[in-house]
Amino acid sequence: MASTPKGILVLGEGTLIDPENRRAVLEGADLVYLYRDLPISYWLLRQRQEQAGNPWRPFVPFPLESLDQLRPLYDRRKEGLEAAPRKIDLGRRHPGVIARALAAELHQAERLSSRRGPEATAPEVAS
Repeated sequence: MASTPKGILVLGEGTLIDPENRRAVLEGADLVYLYRDLPISYWLLRQRQEQAGNPWRPFVPFPLESLDQLRPLYDRRKEGLEAAPRKIDLGRRHPGVIARALAAELHQAERLSSRRGPEATAPEVAS
């Protein structure tokens, strides 16, 4: 990136479920939503649980025994995904590929925001 980003905030998987949080993020930040399709997420989480036991994830059922256990979580997250102006499908891609895609999205967001004028300060996100 040609310039230093204003900041990068990594939000937990449930942050955009709350409409107030979603509104605050969309108004005060350039949101890039990182996501995986439900079947890929299921198998990756299932592998992690088999290898490491119960990795604490507040929204993920343990033990994870079927794809249908994740469907309610995906349904709750759907509005956040649909509202995001930029999305990156993680799939099973290598982290380096994902990092390059994220850098490109942030660079594009920076170019667009510089055309809009001075940046507004980011509002607080409710917990």
